Amino acid sequence: MDNWSTLIANVKFSLWALSWRKIDIVPQASHLEFGSSGICVGGVIQWRNTRYYPKCSRTVDDEVVVAFDLKEERFQVISLPGGFSCMPCLVELGGHLAACRDPIEELPENVPVELWILEDYDNWGWVNERITLPRDIVRPPIYTNGAIQAGEILLHANLPPPVSTHLLEIYYYGRNKRSLRKIEITGLPLPDSEFMNVFNHVENLVSLRDI
Repeated sequence: MDNWSTLIANVKFSLWALSWRKIDIVPQASHLEFGSSGICVGGVIQWRNTRYYPKCSRTVDDEVVVAFDLKEERFQVISLPGGFSCMPCLVELGGHLAACRDPIEELPENVPVELWILEDYDNWGWVNERITLPRDIVRPPIYTNGAIQAGEILLHANLPPPVSTHLLEIYYYGRNKRSLRKIEITGLPLPDSEFMNVFNHVENLVSLRDI
């Protein structure tokens, strides 16, 4: 059994029966490599077939999004727009699949935050969104982990707040009015790691009290 067949055999888990069930449907392109950073949007698990690296020999044409519909129990391969290989991170924005740059990627200052959003799932219609931050923002690279319930896109730096201020700045971007607002959070303890993430809280089957 090859690696892809092993993946398919373990992809469906029943919460009620607490057991795995084999799925006998073969995806459209069984030779695709399994990437990472998968995400579930609207009952569909989606992941990139590869992770992007600057020295990678793969071309944009080799890279796709592989999707598995949990209800229909079928696979789908979604094509990517040109130049998409530099946007390897998948996130959810208002119920839509979206992709952004890797948070560890260094970008020049005043470069817009760029996203690709899959608004037309049936026809693979990707929409480009470029968010220009104010010029007076002195910042490390800004990236997103998704959107809040109001539909605004969550933006933040991937570095801990300065020791001198313990001030964390978070930005919310509204796509309809193209407006940007800033939230300042103070008094946070410094994390142990070099990088930090900010996520939108989503109700889960597991209580946060048990973590």
